[in-house]
Amino acid sequence: MATTRAFIARDIEWETDGEAVRLPKRVRVGFDDIALGECDLSTLEGRKDATMRILGWISDRYGWLVRDCDLTLA
Repeated sequence: MATTRAFIARDIEWETDGEAVRLPKRVRVGFDDIALGECDLSTLEGRKDATMRILGWISDRYGWLVRDCDLTLA
């Protein structure tokens, strides 16, 4: 049975220009009211890449294996 954790990347604004998505260079990542830190998104180009980068960042930094996760970008 998989465990689901909801992580929130705060202060993200997905700005669309046609089909392109402009990402912020860094985002603050947290779980509920707990801040985890900032994740660098400066080399990414899309939402899927950003989601994978954030989940990988959490895994690398905190040693959590993040699978089957509900990631809320707000």
